[in-house]
Amino acid sequence: MTRFRYVASRSGAARVAGEIESPTRDDAERQLRAAGYDSVEIFAEDQPSPDAVDTPWTARATADVVDRVAQLAGDGLSLAAGLRAAADESAGRGSARAMRQLAEQLEQGQSLDEALRRSSRSLPPHVQGLVLAAARTGRLGTTLHELSEQQRLVREAVMSVWQSVAYPLCVLTISLLLLLILPLLVVPEFKKMFGEFGIHLPAITQAVIAISDISIWLVHNVVIWLPLVIIGVWGTMYLVLPGLLGRAGARRVLYAAPGIGRLWQWTATAEFSNLLAVLLEAGLPLPEALRLTGAGMHDANYRDACRRMGDLAEQASPLSGCLDSQSGIPTSLLPLVRWGEKTGEVADSLRTAAAMFIERVRLRSVLLRSIAPPMVFIVVLVVISLSVVSLFLPLISLVSGLA
Repeated sequence: MTRFRYVASRSGAARVAGEIESPTRDDAERQLRAAGYDSVEIFAEDQPSPDAVDTPWTARATADVVDRVAQLAGDGLSLAAGLRAAADESAGRGSARAMRQLAEQLEQGQSLDEALRRSSRSLPPHVQGLVLAAARTGRLGTTLHELSEQQRLVREAVMSVWQSVAYPLCVLTISLLLLLILPLLVVPEFKKMFGEFGIHLPAITQAVIAISDISIWLVHNVVIWLPLVIIGVWGTMYLVLPGLLGRAGARRVLYAAPGIGRLWQWTATAEFSNLLAVLLEAGLPLPEALRLTGAGMHDANYRDACRRMGDLAEQASPLSGCLDSQSGIPTSLLPLVRWGEKTGEVADSLRTAAAMFIERVRLRSVLLRSIAPPMVFIVVLVVISLSVVSLFLPLISLVSGLA
């Protein structure tokens, strides 16, 4: 007799997993269907099911699983059935596979702690450490809820940054398209007229005509220069700067960008503060918590800084001392951390810092969305006004000369 593993379900019921002994795979399937199961998947004992393949979970899959588990645990619902339902509704294949993998382990009678530990090689390092530490302290449900909340706040902050950039860019793009009407359609007619009359042109008019000629060339040859510009910008951002300065250095250059640089720095700082607070509350020692925080960061500067700070913390350096030794970290974070060290509430001080930086991101984003479009309109109006005046100056001179 051969032992097979199976995942099966009846109509309208949750899927179940188990083992069955049978001479052949076909005979095992017949036994299960005779027992009333209408959806049957059978695997050899040493063959993993498709959802149980030990492949690393993506960042999105991890976030989706943590969010769903925290929600189901808080509502007191069945984790396995809820994860199956969430997997069926998920738009991401990686998220759906991760949820089904975890649901299958729960259906086999494993506890949530054990199922997550058995999936540890598929989880990102910071989630692995968090799960193991929280399982030791019996706070897994609470810790996952805190991690889910941290991920939600960071996603909202990142979305706020993109919105603050996207709206002014859309306004600028539309304004530039409207502004092109002047050099493409209006200025060439004036240029032709000036040539026929042989009018002496002032410098400002010559400049407007030169800009018109350049604009016409750019429009006619857009298929040549636009791909080169895109490749150049992409190569500078992702190849040249990281190659010269390293990814962390390139990120610090982004921090210095006018308007939006601070937004990215504050967003990364909020993510760092929240994640480190969750790991410290789970009972991890500071060096390990810092290294795992770095593993969970999207920001290259903070990833490198966390590795270095982990080494400093191994030498008994306090968190404030570690932060003070790093570049690219806002100095306004240090007073809050020092306050937390004095009161013994470092995790709370980090949460306060995260809330402060997220509020900064929100306020700066609102400010950019509020003032950027009017500034664009003012610049466009000034450009149009100067262009019109420059085009009529020769005509005014001509009429004056005739008079």
